[in-house]
Amino acid sequence: MMFDLSVSSILGEAYERLKKRLGFYIALIVVYLLLMVALSLIGEKLGTVGNILMRLVEIYINAGVLKIIIKDINGKEPELFDMFTAQDVYINFLVAGILYGLAVGFGVLLLIIPGIIFAIMWQFYKYAVVDVKLGPVEALRYSGEITKGYRWTVFGIDIVLVLVNIAGALALGIGLLFTIPLTMIAEAVMYRRLKENYEGVIEEDSNLYSA
Repeated sequence: MMFDLSVSSILGEAYERLKKRLGFYIALIVVYLLLMVALSLIGEKLGTVGNILMRLVEIYINAGVLKIIIKDINGKEPELFDMFTAQDVYINFLVAGILYGLAVGFGVLLLIIPGIIFAIMWQFYKYAVVDVKLGPVEALRYSGEITKGYRWTVFGIDIVLVLVNIAGALALGIGLLFTIPLTMIAEAVMYRRLKENYEGVIEEDSNLYSA
């Protein structure tokens, strides 16, 4: 299949995947949002330490949701319970997220533009942790590699996905039940295509040198 990183192609595939499991993804978003509200309320009642603990639980659930999306784009049947099965990647997911946040934050301090560049080139670190099972530093490096040469394109697609969710919010907020999973799947599709393109280039280089 030809490498295609166009907005129309990525959103088109994401839409088809969402349409196929629309009920499942709406249920996923509803459960996820209810959990986030519950964790926030519990954290407020427990004070500073409670807020930190609840934030750690949120990160665990976020990793689980990503597992669900990755299972779908990899052609496997996702289940809601997968949201609570991130224990095998949790520490790496947590540490990689902290490193990513620090790097982007530092970049923002350097006149903002570097922060945007860091955010784009390393944004797929979480997929590298959950899908490829890489460690924190390796995941950031891997994201940098697969986005090399396509970072402006990724940035453009990211802007479109933000606009899609804004449109969902304007539709009395109900539209978010559709646009949130759509944009989540679209980002995962973008990751998979970048990954497959990168691995294809590596394989071609390997064949070239072994010839």
